[in-house]
Amino acid sequence: MGRRCCGRGQKKRGGKSSSRGPAQTDSDSPTHQSSIDINTPLAFGIGTRVKCPRDWSPKSLKDASHTVAHIGTVVGHWGRLEHWPAGVFYPYLVRLDCGLLIHNVEEFFRESDVPPMAVIFNIGSRVECKLGTTDKWFPGTVLTCTDDWARSNAPPYMIKFDYGRERDFWGPKDCIRASNVVASEEMTQKLRFKVGDRVDCRYVDGWKSGTVIKTWYSQGSFDNDHAVPYQIQIDTGNYIFAPADSDECVKKSTVPPPSCWICFDNEQSETNLILRECACRGEHNGFVHIDCLVKLAISKVDKDREPEFCPFGMCITCNQPFKAGSHCYSALTEAFYHICGDDDIGSTWNKMATTMMSELLISNEDYDGATKLLQERIALIRSKIEQGNIQGDDVTCWTVDLSNFLLDLAQVYEITKSIEDLKEILDESLALIYIDEDGSSGKKSSVLLGLARHATLIDEKSVALEYIEEAITLHKEQTNFDCARKFDILHHAGHLNIECNNRERGIGQLSEALEIITTVYGHDHMQVCMLKEELRKIREGVIDNCNFLRNRHAGD
Repeated sequence: MGRRCCGRGQKKRGGKSSSRGPAQTDSDSPTHQSSIDINTPLAFGIGTRVKCPRDWSPKSLKDASHTVAHIGTVVGHWGRLEHWPAGVFYPYLVRLDCGLLIHNVEEFFRESDVPPMAVIFNIGSRVECKLGTTDKWFPGTVLTCTDDWARSNAPPYMIKFDYGRERDFWGPKDCIRASNVVASEEMTQKLRFKVGDRVDCRYVDGWKSGTVIKTWYSQGSFDNDHAVPYQIQIDTGNYIFAPADSDECVKKSTVPPPSCWICFDNEQSETNLILRECACRGEHNGFVHIDCLVKLAISKVDKDREPEFCPFGMCITCNQPFKAGSHCYSALTEAFYHICGDDDIGSTWNKMATTMMSELLISNEDYDGATKLLQERIALIRSKIEQGNIQGDDVTCWTVDLSNFLLDLAQVYEITKSIEDLKEILDESLALIYIDEDGSSGKKSSVLLGLARHATLIDEKSVALEYIEEAITLHKEQTNFDCARKFDILHHAGHLNIECNNRERGIGQLSEALEIITTVYGHDHMQVCMLKEELRKIREGVIDNCNFLRNRHAGD
């Protein structure tokens, strides 16, 4: 019995494919090793330490030394993804030291001499670890440990670091050691405030009143996964964080919270905050209990009628979509999926609920959960289409649904750097759009943006620029483009043009993106202020443009 090996440059499922990018050869397809014997041992056994290139450009793949590489451990052999054709398998499943799971063929990996991970510390042990690329050691306490981590989904260690963050630690062995540092009193005592408490915060122009919405908050701009005691929404609607739990930074407030615009009450709790996560303007406008918002959205559901809009995905007053991962989005999505997630897959209510749930899983970094949900839905739709008992407009409808869910799955593949799967999914989406050309320009621009990100990941920036400029041309032909997509395209295009030495055009596109979010959120919104500052520094040459393209994830 033979197995087919799936690796770089997998076969496309048909339809038109892009002419951009490096040419592929027959040896790149999953069929070139179709006679592999299941009993033939693989070169790298489970537990072997391996390295793979840090980027997926053709130059890096040909570099036999993999001098700039990700390090990981082989944790599985001969697996497959549910959406792959029958008989197609990957030979290696590797857990990188950053925690990501990747799969590929043998040519992609080299053996590494970096020490393997070994669980030698017990729960409660004081340890210190190197995090990221820094040489600094961070002390913390072991919360959990798993001896058989290579064969399970559990990390070797879960560690509570003294700076406040709990995180998985996957290795390597030489980046964790015993520590004599005693946990400081600040880190062992409870924070003074909990989620839902009212506080006054020292701000740039004085003290501002607000509500604690998250404790031990972290964001991408923090070094080495650092966390601060509090994230706070002040009563203007902006978000700030408190870097220290002290009266010089944050103190108890006597100012009551804004009133909920639905029930007019201003009592809130840890599980039922009053927040404004939309673009409503005016003093206290848009502030709402999360529970009131959920009840209002549920009241708008009539499964006997096609929805005119999604009451769970946006503010019904200003029509601004809630950001995936926000408090309102999370509560609304969970309620929506609970009441519509088991409906017929042809139901528009069910489609919207499934899409929102996948976005919530992605924002929560549950990539396995998002992949499973989307692959199951894609398989059901493909089965429906392949049965051949649907015709006319129904075929178009199911094809559109398939394309939409493929694009959702592409987000997961981009974040997890499943480069081959990402390209295959995007090519299939583009082919499906050619099948349905009427009204497809908006969706096509989303695919082109995804292809631009894929090309950026493999260091083909000129190819990425072609894709994204085509997306901009499409958007100019449309009168009903939503602001979020328009901003996303222009923001990415601006940075990409600057990276490709088209500085004047890039700055112009970033300026246009700034105008869009200023119109939506106003001049004082945090995202607007951050982009203003970023644009100022680029114009003045204070910062380069590289960090954006290296760190960007889908949906940022």
